[in-house]
Amino acid sequence: MVVSHDLYDSVGQTIFETWRATAINTVFADDIGDWPQRLDQGVLAQYRVSLLLRAIKGTEAGKPMQFDYFNGRPVMEVLRQSLDETIAVLDAKFQTQDMSAWKSAVVYEDFRLANSAATELGLVPNKARVTGNEWWNALMRIDSSRLPIETVIPSGGQSYFINLAGQPTAHLNDQSERHRSFDFKKVAVSRGDIQSLRHTGKTVLSYRP
Repeated sequence: MVVSHDLYDSVGQTIFETWRATAINTVFADDIGDWPQRLDQGVLAQYRVSLLLRAIKGTEAGKPMQFDYFNGRPVMEVLRQSLDETIAVLDAKFQTQDMSAWKSAVVYEDFRLANSAATELGLVPNKARVTGNEWWNALMRIDSSRLPIETVIPSGGQSYFINLAGQPTAHLNDQSERHRSFDFKKVAVSRGDIQSLRHTGKTVLSYRP
């Protein structure tokens, strides 16, 4: 992880990240201690909010919780408390109530950790802004419809090969920008979709003995 002197263009990021940690503590600490924070340890961006969102949605959640983590208090009352605590924390941290001064430093993911050769040769960027996107993503619907898989990866995998002459594979860096902007690509999985994508000509592969 690399932290630069660049600042995010909105103070909303600072407020949300601080509120998220505060709200999780307010809602869960008396029942499950620091387990939510421990789950975030070691990740580049602490963006896990699914547990908190389920608690807030209550009976409207996709999988409603069986335990009342709000201890009988109205949800909005608890959330207002967590927001008040968030503002107090940020007032103290930045030593000002001027929210325009609360912008946080941009967090970058260091690509040199994944493949130093590719970055040293200028074949992939040295770093990219952390967006909360996982390193490799695949979204799929598992049923008889066999809809295309949506997938994206920042770079690499089997395409990370660079020969001794410093020549990379053609697809070494063709997904970096797509990964940054959450621009998923489709991968056909049904026989009909695959057949429709077939090339009309022949592709001849030759290998050195």
